[in-house]
Amino acid sequence: MKLREIIKLSAIMLGLNDVLTMEELYNDKFDIDDEDSYLENDEKENALNIRNLNLLVRCFNLIYSEIATDYIPLVKREEIEVKNKKFNLKSLSSKFYKLIKLEKNKRVFKEFELLEDYILAEDGKYELTYRFVPDYAKLNTEVISFNGKVLDRVFAYGLNKEYCYISGLYSEAESWKNKFEDAIKQILTQNNFVLPKRRWY
Repeated sequence: MKLREIIKLSAIMLGLNDVLTMEELYNDKFDIDDEDSYLENDEKENALNIRNLNLLVRCFNLIYSEIATDYIPLVKREEIEVKNKKFNLKSLSSKFYKLIKLEKNKRVFKEFELLEDYILAEDGKYELTYRFVPDYAKLNTEVISFNGKVLDRVFAYGLNKEYCYISGLYSEAESWKNKFEDAIKQILTQNNFVLPKRRWY
């Protein structure tokens, strides 16, 4: 599913009619790469709508990362090569979040040091298994559904939560927060994941 479909669902739930009636929301050729470039020469009313659409995109990305880091891990395995005793984690195909294991010759390799952006180890080729954070999603991005576990409705609950908090709608935010966390809790229970202790007691 594309992010723009989740935005539409969220706008319906939040009653954001100005966003729902925007031509840009239904135009696959339109995307938000740089908010300022759309605001400079636009009419004031449409600029406000674009700004609101951009806020929804930003709110989605907050919840997108939250799901990956706090609830349902996204895991990748990549072949890496350490040169000059160092490997830059920023050169991985996805944004590194947490190291799961480092293997050499199909055996777990423990003689390494993990710094903020680097792995320090002896030179050679390794297999790195790690958790990652999804790339920043734009309107036309195909959203990762966490192996089909997270439906558009759940994404929309989380997006609504962030949007309402940022907009100062605190009672509405709490309502969406409860719906989001209940939905995530159900997903975790069905898939035998351990529930985060700091979220449910």
